[in-house]
Amino acid sequence: MERVTAVIVAGGHGRRFGGDKALAPLCGAPLAQHVARRLALVAQEIVVVRAAGQPDLPLSIPVPLHHAHDVVRAAGPLGGIVTAMRARAADWYLVAAADLPLAPAALFRALLAHARASGRAAVLPAADGLLEPLCAAYRRDCLPAVERALIEGRLKTTAFLDEVSWEPWPEVEWRRCDPSGRAFRNINTRADLDALEAECRAARTRE
Repeated sequence: MERVTAVIVAGGHGRRFGGDKALAPLCGAPLAQHVARRLALVAQEIVVVRAAGQPDLPLSIPVPLHHAHDVVRAAGPLGGIVTAMRARAADWYLVAAADLPLAPAALFRALLAHARASGRAAVLPAADGLLEPLCAAYRRDCLPAVERALIEGRLKTTAFLDEVSWEPWPEVEWRRCDPSGRAFRNINTRADLDALEAECRAARTRE
């Protein structure tokens, strides 16, 4: 049976946000908790990647939880992917940013199924013509290409794709799991978080 490790990339310093986004509360729980809760329904374990010096996240999930700190400083999300792959051996890595609280478990499950059936080493959703490398599935054999990109200073999260077999996951397909298209609505500022919190409260009022 193929081993699937979910990776939460949570090492950003939140300069635009003004603090540690992963720990920011949304609807009574840290942002990263919302992501972890959904990933735990798909993966056998979760590894949270943090920057050096950042505290572990107090997440409550029903699968094993691990923390790892960036092996390469200031390498961005690409460094986070390398850190996770080095820290935990798996066949597939289901990677998600910590600030994607609206991505449903059904989307992660369908993404993994599509990736397994594709025969590719990486599958990235395409949304509005752009790739979503921080809500994607990567096979372990991507690791050498990702490491080369880091060594060569190519830090864009998609820098290694030309060296592996990959394909986009068309929007028409992933929207079957997320008809509203809200999965990739990330939280960049306090105003973004406040707006989402207001929506959460409004939804609870209607219930």
